[in-house]
Amino acid sequence: MSTKNFIEGIKILQKYMEDLENHNIYCEHDVFYFDKTDNPISNADLDKLVNLGWFQEDAEYEDHYTIFSYETSCGWTWYV
Repeated sequence: MSTKNFIEGIKILQKYMEDLENHNIYCEHDVFYFDKTDNPISNADLDKLVNLGWFQEDAEYEDHYTIFSYETSCGWTWYV
């Protein structure tokens, strides 16, 4: 995955946060995590996030994550 996809995803996710000062983003080895957003994400932005390689690791989905797998209670994951 490219750095551009990572940064673009962060920009999208930040639009749905109310308090960026107290929001966590962290990484573990080659995986970045972004806590759940404060507000639901629009379908258009969900489509962009999924196409950038972002997904919700804790959401329920079959073979691959889609915008229809979106759960407001789950955070976001991006693999390097």
